[in-house]
Amino acid sequence: MRQSKSQRRGKKDPPKIRMAPQRVLGICLVIAGIIILAIGAASHKAPVDAATGSGAAGISLSNSWYILGGIGITLFGFILAVLGLRSRTARY
Repeated sequence: MRQSKSQRRGKKDPPKIRMAPQRVLGICLVIAGIIILAIGAASHKAPVDAATGSGAAGISLSNSWYILGGIGITLFGFILAVLGLRSRTARY
């Protein structure tokens, strides 16, 4: 087995960080949720939506779905990243 340079000098390698796949998925969902939320928040300022005069401060139904979906995905990703999926198997 080949040794690294730090092992040849008598130094220990830094510990490797291992992340559970659930936490990685949670972080990715948080990022995706923030992006979707930003798209929904920015698109209600678009000239097309402003010209139609679509109700409450220019927020259309499709924009509200982007905003609500972004919030939901962000919250789910945060919970997944913090808590992870717990195993529900019985231990005897």
